[in-house]
Amino acid sequence: RRADVNMVVEIPRLTSEKNEVSTERGSGHPILRDTTSEGLPRSYSGVTYWNYGMLPQTWEAPVGDPPGDRDPLDIVDLGSKIRKVGEIVPVR
Repeated sequence: RRADVNMVVEIPRLTSEKNEVSTERGSGHPILRDTTSEGLPRSYSGVTYWNYGMLPQTWEAPVGDPPGDRDPLDIVDLGSKIRKVGEIVPVR
């Protein structure tokens, strides 16, 4: 039997703006536009062909080879529907 989990969409299909859930303590964990080290908004060079997001209440520990990035686990939705930033989607 499969267990369903919820995905939170950070980057909708067919967009290029890079958004990410804030992991700063006490921030309320909003989804923010990711920025470069110079503070400029980050975008991909082309659009993504899937909905990209994260699995809530998960964490990539900074250990192992390669080490995790201290963010929630990434997930992609390969469906044809274009989701919205912040949309919660049940996935398997």
